[in-house]
Amino acid sequence: MCSASGPHWIYGRRTSAEAAAGAALLVPIASAFPLVLTGGVGWASRPGDADGAFGLATLAWGLRSYNYQAWYGYALQLYASARAGLEGGGDRDVEITAGVEIDLLFLVVIPALFIGQWAFGGGDPDEPESAQ
Repeated sequence: MCSASGPHWIYGRRTSAEAAAGAALLVPIASAFPLVLTGGVGWASRPGDADGAFGLATLAWGLRSYNYQAWYGYALQLYASARAGLEGGGDRDVEITAGVEIDLLFLVVIPALFIGQWAFGGGDPDEPESAQ
């Protein structure tokens, strides 16, 4: 099981404050490419709209790191997610989302390291340093 927390930014026309909890199961398909099944429940407070409980489920597949010596593990994956209101009888809101999750490491850190190495020197990292 694992957990996720922190701010999430989603562009849309609705404003809401939400809290959710759940569990995830990593199913090993290939080395570093697991299938991730996530499910949970939460509560949403939406100004000008009905507040209420919701259920969520996500299916993701892609590259995930296995770094047992550090707290950070990156991911680059495809996902499909669904949310449904748990209140309101037959008039439930259902949202289905799909996309690509790109870790900040791939967008910022790796390009910054490349530009720094390219701009500020250093030779081939595989060449031994000469003794001076």
